[in-house]
Amino acid sequence: MKQEKELEFARLKQKEEFELTKLKLEAEERDRVREAEERDKARKAELTLELKRLELSQAQNVTVLGAAPAFRLENAITLLPKFNEQNVEEYLIGFEKVAEINNWLQVCYASVLHAMLVGKGLKVFAELSTEDCKTILNSKPPY
Repeated sequence: MKQEKELEFARLKQKEEFELTKLKLEAEERDRVREAEERDKARKAELTLELKRLELSQAQNVTVLGAAPAFRLENAITLLPKFNEQNVEEYLIGFEKVAEINNWLQVCYASVLHAMLVGKGLKVFAELSTEDCKTILNSKPPY
């Protein structure tokens, strides 16, 4: 009888250990699944953010067919040569051609011209009123 009780106790202990091991394994599996879901969720959030960045970038670079691209002063400046005080008329003719080829709005001319002027040209430009700048740049030059 004592042996039977010891045997029964050993089986119960073994069953208890089995159940405990089973519970531990199930908990570990739940943790792995939860971690994988969290990684997937984080990766999805990263991909969504990257997609939004790409869409925004594409929207900024794409223009409607037939529409002029958005004017950007830093891009405009790169298209023009340095201002030459010795040959102002030639510079202004070239400026106007570049502006027309690139479909710049005339209201943008003053900003671009101001960014390119140096020396006496910059001094004269600075002495003009805002209205004078608009009037001069919107009228056809005499050359």
